Amino acid sequence: MLVVDDLNLPFGRIRVRERGSGGGHHGLESILTILNTEEIVRVRVGIGEEQMPKDKTNFVLSDFPPEKQSELETMISKAGNAVKSILSDGVAKTMAIFNA
Repeated sequence: MLVVDDLNLPFGRIRVRERGSGGGHHGLESILTILNTEEIVRVRVGIGEEQMPKDKTNFVLSDFPPEKQSELETMISKAGNAVKSILSDGVAKTMAIFNA
């Protein structure tokens, strides 16, 4: 199971996937290549902003601004709950809850 950030999801949104390609996410693509499989459950955590900067690499590698701290903590908790749900209830049920 992988937990990864995702620019294509709005900040705070969680999306669970049972398998699939990296979908343009270079870090995820690298891991899938090394493991030689796309059969890996992933919890994608949205970090996208409405107005994305042109330099996405710098954006991804930067710290979150202080005004996002409360939302960040909520998002981390929500992602943790998704991981717990996958382990206890399975991927399909977790997807129904978190991908809604």
